[in-house]
Amino acid sequence: MPPDPFTALALEWLTLWDPKSLRQRWLADMSRVVDRSMRSAAFLEVIRLNLQAMTRSAGLAFPFLRR
Repeated sequence: MPPDPFTALALEWLTLWDPKSLRQRWLADMSRVVDRSMRSAAFLEVIRLNLQAMTRSAGLAFPFLRR
C-alpha cells in the first residue's frame, strides 16, 4: 500500500533536512559573526577601557604592588 501524500512529503522533507550540515553551516556563520564583532573598533575600545579600569582598581586595592 503506497503512503498517503502527506507521509510521502514528510519523508522527502526529512531526507533533505540533514542536521549535521545545518549545524556546520550555523557554526560557520556564528564563527564569522563573532570574529567580525570581536575585531571591531568598538569592541576593542570597550575591552581596553575594562582592562584599564581593572588595573586601576587593582592598584587601589594593592598599593604595595606598585613600583
